[in-house]
Amino acid sequence: MAGSFAKAQDEPYGNLKVIESFMLKKIFEYRSALINLTKRNIKTRYGNTIFGYMWAILTPIAFAVILDFIFTNVIKVGIKDFTLFVLSGLFAWNFFSNSVTESSYAIINSADIVRKFPIPLASIPISVVLSNLFIFITSLLVILPFFIIKNCSVINYVAILPFATIFLAAFTIGISLVLSSTNVYFRDVHHFFSTALTFWFWITPVFYSTEMVPEKFRGICLANPMTLYTNIYRAVLFDVRLPRFSEFILAFTVSIVTLIISGYIFTILEPNLSKRL
Repeated sequence: MAGSFAKAQDEPYGNLKVIESFMLKKIFEYRSALINLTKRNIKTRYGNTIFGYMWAILTPIAFAVILDFIFTNVIKVGIKDFTLFVLSGLFAWNFFSNSVTESSYAIINSADIVRKFPIPLASIPISVVLSNLFIFITSLLVILPFFIIKNCSVINYVAILPFATIFLAAFTIGISLVLSSTNVYFRDVHHFFSTALTFWFWITPVFYSTEMVPEKFRGICLANPMTLYTNIYRAVLFDVRLPRFSEFILAFTVSIVTLIISGYIFTILEPNLSKRL
């Protein structure tokens, strides 16, 4: 393995070959372990509850009802159907936020599994993202009828959502890989990122649109990758239109680039991760 790393450094695009050989291939070979880890995460969340997996349906419904009550009766906002406006971007943010937060401690919390089973360590944070992806997709399916009732033309554009979800999941996996590995070396990473996540949330257009941001601050919002993904979901669900082609391509590019860079970082850090647990 050490020889392969050395050889990769002397070859063009050698680092990408390292990623393919030592991470992607291993994850595919141990795909059953990834599936089992994902199932375990979902079961841990819902397994010992009275309503079980029904919570994946009840939670987004309850959340939608609460938001609707607040923005209809308590806080008056000058945006029509403001509850749906918020929901169109909020669940995407919640998926990302929950995934990266849980992933930051995923490898540390799975120390017993790492010592007992020779699985690719990347499978651990990826399984966390996949389990949250299950919840996210369930939430989307639950709230989708609300948007269809508002405007039945939403049906004409929902085919875009699977692609947007794949892009968002890829980006989230990339961030999760970096956080889960670096946090093993420096435990402050989790706390620092949790604080940064609050700032990140407020520069993501969830409770406001990009157009509402003053021109002098709009560049900060547009430089935020999560703006891309929330805008795509909002375009389809709330604005009932296709997302801009440039926005769609940029979201795809950001996802791929993030995966490649994070895969490289994780591959470099992985050999010593188990020793630091």
